[in-house]
Amino acid sequence: MDSRRLGWTAALVAVGTAVAMFGGAWAFQRDRVRTLWWTVVVGQGLSEAQGRALEACEELDWWGWLRLLEQGGEHACGYAWARADLARVARTPARQAWLVDGVQPGSRWSMASRFQGALALELAGVVPPQSPMWLALEPGLPAAPTAWVDDVLGEAPGGRIVALRTARELQQEDWTEASGRAVKVLAQGDGPAAAAARQAAMGWLGLADDELVALGRRRPPHELPAPWSDALGRYARCTQGCLPRLLDLVDTLSRDPTGLGQPASPTIPGATLPPALKGLVGSEAAADALAWLVARDAQWVAAGAAPDRRLARLVRRAGPVPTEATAQVWTGRLPPATSALVLLAVGEAAGVPVRVDEGLTVRLGPQEGASVGALCGPAGATGLPTGGDVVVGPEVPLATLRAWARSEQGPVSSADDPVGRRVGEALGRRAVPAHPCPVSGG
Repeated sequence: MDSRRLGWTAALVAVGTAVAMFGGAWAFQRDRVRTLWWTVVVGQGLSEAQGRALEACEELDWWGWLRLLEQGGEHACGYAWARADLARVARTPARQAWLVDGVQPGSRWSMASRFQGALALELAGVVPPQSPMWLALEPGLPAAPTAWVDDVLGEAPGGRIVALRTARELQQEDWTEASGRAVKVLAQGDGPAAAAARQAAMGWLGLADDELVALGRRRPPHELPAPWSDALGRYARCTQGCLPRLLDLVDTLSRDPTGLGQPASPTIPGATLPPALKGLVGSEAAADALAWLVARDAQWVAAGAAPDRRLARLVRRAGPVPTEATAQVWTGRLPPATSALVLLAVGEAAGVPVRVDEGLTVRLGPQEGASVGALCGPAGATGLPTGGDVVVGPEVPLATLRAWARSEQGPVSSADDPVGRRVGEALGRRAVPAHPCPVSGG
């Protein structure tokens, strides 16, 4: 290669290097400029147009949200509106990064701003530094817990508030079998509930997840008592669905504080699962969680001025129906026949008469002034829609109702398929009537 070609090559390399350096420097400066500009913007009050939009609970632009969140985040539009509108404008990585910084523990933001930022991040598909369900229990949040559980997350209150408060208080209190049970109920729920259970366990342990895994994988076996070592090793080896093993580890450390296999306190008997709900869940942990939740839901229903209306809020809530029955009860998003069983179980424990007919129409409360709803009808935003011209017919047998509920939870059993039905009839057993509404019941 002659000297001129070498010179051109060197020049091109130099130009390419300069362009790359300039591009990197410009990207760095652009981020700095943007951060400085946003910092200037947040120091100003809402513009007149932004103030009108906020007062009318209409769409607020990004600059309005910047100012609102940095200045306390208080408004009268409710958290459900804030969640949707902030997620709408927080659509770029830079804006989402700003929200992540604001939601971080110990940030300059108020608790209301941190909660709204976490809600928006979660809706936008970004995992927030702290779960909104966890943040909502902070004393600095200016709203009753029932407001965000019911309106924002679309779940009924009752036992869910008890479980979440118990989990939150574990940061200041000892982990007992009773409080641990509440956390296990959370772990049986979907999404945010399981995240809150994990945060409660990690907060009690006082270690980050990577520290816990490193301890389980690298320490010499003789440094910890055998029960602790075994539980820690099982968690460290886990790669997916590790929350049950994390809770087992916490149980081991709390029940056996000396590591000598001596429980710290007597075992507390579990709650009893109502007969109507037996067979819906397969594991002992799920059955215990379901019994715990039903018992506390019954307390919440009985404590209200209108128990029938509270009972209706526990079932047929709009949204995707979870796969597991315990998660269905947690979210209130249950199929029709399973909803009927839950209403019967909670109603009996709360002293509220419940009648379900063969078409899955349900009457909640005494005949005079009762709430009546169609379980086969559309789900409601805050639970089973009641009222209207609905007539309750002949009562459906509990065995039939349980068969319908089992068919909603998975494949239809052999006794419910055409061949099984004919065999049953030949043996003198009464065939189970067909499900009166679509099994999906979403």
